[in-house]
Amino acid sequence: ERGRLEDQAMAALHQVVELQRRNILQTETYRTALSRTTAEHWDQTAERQRTIRIRTRELLANPIEPLGGLTPAIRDLSVNEMAHAVTTLAGVANAEPASREAPSAEALHLQKKILRQLPLAQAAAADARIARRVTGLSAMLGALIRDQGQALKQPREFAETRAEVGTALVDVQDALAEDVTAFRAACDAESSEVRAGDAALADTLEDIARRCEEASIRNDMVMAAERLDENLPADAIPFEDRALLHLNELQALFDGVRLK
Repeated sequence: ERGRLEDQAMAALHQVVELQRRNILQTETYRTALSRTTAEHWDQTAERQRTIRIRTRELLANPIEPLGGLTPAIRDLSVNEMAHAVTTLAGVANAEPASREAPSAEALHLQKKILRQLPLAQAAAADARIARRVTGLSAMLGALIRDQGQALKQPREFAETRAEVGTALVDVQDALAEDVTAFRAACDAESSEVRAGDAALADTLEDIARRCEEASIRNDMVMAAERLDENLPADAIPFEDRALLHLNELQALFDGVRLK
């Protein structure tokens, strides 16, 4: 769902930029022959400018906030310059041919001001998309660390009390092993997604996926689950300890990513 919303937002933002460029070109063309333009010509530019504002407001309403830190600035742009550009172009359409010079110049000025902001919005959207991906991966890893830490407490208790290990704990440890597999796959996938925008981050995610595999975190978790299934909690503890240690090492790499 997140990926679909991101793709829709990036496509919509690209459309807004292209529409604004087209409207600027059309406005400049009409201004070279103001006396020969009709109300219908300027109505077309006003309608296109209205579409630009509608598409921008849809972007601002997107629940993932695709514009990131530039959201307030683009919201102000939508309320002010974008709205003013629509009314100014509509005013040109309603004006007499001899009176179109000043409002058409103002409309062109507003459109160019809008266009100067839109590439910044595209860059902010790309940065926000990358930040969301890093945050999502870090949340996956944080959950693994938390749950593995919780799972480690019970074998110690079972080893001390010599109580029988239940199947619930075995299932938890098995599930964590599968979550590690999902995490590593997600790192690989996100690395490919962000490479065009941030090659250094892509390399870091590849490194995390590689270390995850080389450290045999999943294998340690599987071995721990097997020992627990055999009612040997003391033998499971070293595997769980080592898995947790390596998970924390991966977290340190993510902490470095967030500081960049």
